[in-house]
Amino acid sequence: MTEKKRTERYLAAVSYAADMRAKQIREDAERKAEERRLSDLESARLAAAKRSEEDVAAARRRAAARLSSAEREAREAVTRARGEETDRITERAAESLREFAKSAGYRDYMTEIARRIAAALDGEEDARIFISPRDAALADEMSEAAGGVPVLTDEKIALGGAYGDSHGVTCDCTLETALGEKRASVIAALSEAGGETT
Repeated sequence: MTEKKRTERYLAAVSYAADMRAKQIREDAERKAEERRLSDLESARLAAAKRSEEDVAAARRRAAARLSSAEREAREAVTRARGEETDRITERAAESLREFAKSAGYRDYMTEIARRIAAALDGEEDARIFISPRDAALADEMSEAAGGVPVLTDEKIALGGAYGDSHGVTCDCTLETALGEKRASVIAALSEAGGETT
């Protein structure tokens, strides 16, 4: 099994765990909000039995305000938990990508993405491929794999991978982009698992 597949499986497992954790947090928050709502309603009912109609209306307004506050607090708790879980998953994924960039399979990966970038830029005369300065030793091999497309370094690439550019068209295969896409998918999965909050 390749490092890439292991990383994808690891990210899928971590994403599943995050989905389950977010679902549990949402259910706990909803249960607490419901308990609070029922408690507030019971308090309002008892107060209504002892007070005039005006007092009943005031008690209902207070209960609604407390319920609204409880719902807001529950939504905020879920949002915080989602953010924390997303950060944890993203950091684990970043660490996996850092490890991948140190692995034996990374050289083959870089050669393959050089070919893909060259194909995507379709032989443009001013096509260039950019890599991290840390990967500069791979530049000649990547240029050869890309049919002679020049390979330059770009300090903005921290994790690894490469991107190509020609006439303002960019083909981005950086590990930073892969991590950003994974973070977006985790956020989407957590939102789907827990419902939208505002």
